[in-house]
Amino acid sequence: MFGWTGEPPKKNEFEKYGYLADKNTERDFRLSGTKHYGDVMIKFKRDNVFGRTTFTADDSLLPALDFDLVPSRLSSPSWTSLRQDTISRGDRTVLNALRSAYEGKVGPLGYCGDTDSPYIELQFHGELTLDDIEEVVFRPKRYGSDVKDPLKKMMNDLGIKWKDFDL
Repeated sequence: MFGWTGEPPKKNEFEKYGYLADKNTERDFRLSGTKHYGDVMIKFKRDNVFGRTTFTADDSLLPALDFDLVPSRLSSPSWTSLRQDTISRGDRTVLNALRSAYEGKVGPLGYCGDTDSPYIELQFHGELTLDDIEEVVFRPKRYGSDVKDPLKKMMNDLGIKWKDFDL
């Protein structure tokens, strides 16, 4: 899907998957189609990852196998990254959502509500480090678990912002 040829990539060269989150954490946790991926949201610094991030307007796994979705860079979105039903309608909603997210406005949930896509998947290329993290958001009460104090202390010591969030 990403053009790997020859030698297998090193572990840190594999893509890391995420999604384009809404600026409003509560709105994102309530409305995005990503609840089944867990109770921790890691928000990356846009300026650190934007140039090495691609996207598809849905989960890339199965559609990409049939070339129904082909990732394109966030910096130059292509129709190949959109769902076929979106293309057939000539709908530019996803491009507007990406532009709004890039400009720091409200995120992509309007697009997801208008199509059958549960979320806009992001593929981060290259190594992600602690320096790339803007904030970590936990939902500790969803399954009755809590974030352990040592982890919170470690993030405090490293200067990583975090917060507990529950609906």
